[in-house]
Amino acid sequence: MALSATQEAIRETVREFAVEEIRPTLRECDREERFPEEVWNGLADLDLTGLTTPGSYGGFDADRVTYAVVNEEVAYGSLSVATALSVHCLATSCIAEFGDGDLREAWLPELVEGRPVGAFALSEPDAGSNPAEMSTTATRDGDKWVLDGTKQWITNGARAGVVVVFAKAEEADAEPPTRGGGSVTQFLVPADAEGLSVGDPEEKLGLRASDTVSLTFDGVRVPDRHRLTEPGRGLAAALSILNGGRVGIAAQAVGLGQAALDEALEYAAEREQFDRPIGEFQSIRHTLAEMHTQVEAGRLLT
Repeated sequence: MALSATQEAIRETVREFAVEEIRPTLRECDREERFPEEVWNGLADLDLTGLTTPGSYGGFDADRVTYAVVNEEVAYGSLSVATALSVHCLATSCIAEFGDGDLREAWLPELVEGRPVGAFALSEPDAGSNPAEMSTTATRDGDKWVLDGTKQWITNGARAGVVVVFAKAEEADAEPPTRGGGSVTQFLVPADAEGLSVGDPEEKLGLRASDTVSLTFDGVRVPDRHRLTEPGRGLAAALSILNGGRVGIAAQAVGLGQAALDEALEYAAEREQFDRPIGEFQSIRHTLAEMHTQVEAGRLLT
């Protein structure tokens, strides 16, 4: 598939940023389990933190192909950074798609600037990413909702300034409580809300520069105007947003594969055995050719 001239220019710009700004931070941040905030600021300068935000709120408003291209090239530099960006974009997409005019005006312009960082709180310790089995509840109390429960494996959880939270809605006087897969809804919760606490970082084998934490909601009160969907509409909303996000994750896998291929090509040209580079041996060439085929096939499928 051929890219437009604009898309090619975007690819080149993001690849240059990935090589010159992201890659140099990769090993140190992975070792120290520290997110490179200076890189995040650079992504904001390139308008990439507004990738999925409508132009009317200052966003990039990327089409699906451009969105995939950006995710691929950021992941070429660091999968941890790409993961953080894609989750931030999930949060902005939820607000742009489901928030009312006041919420969009209040939050999207700042999210486009990269601060606050957005998080997407769906997964739970006993339910994984199955929204129908979640146990986090939102109980109606007048013109507010009270959130209780725990979310797990939340990317950007420690860095976030705002969190899109999914919970099962119930009325305080309902008999029995109106809970179940049909009552899921989503709320916009500022990270400094009283009763919201951040757990310790997860110890991971990979993506160590991406902060992954639990979030506990203990009587967190949010106004009804921060409810993004009607009770029962949150499950469909989550899936619709995630379906778009999965395109970005697939593109990130391609970017990571391309980075591995390029490293292998460079090593095969430098490493010598029997007085010649190992890249001149047919068996190595076959392996590299197969790697290239798989990466290109993944790119075309994405």
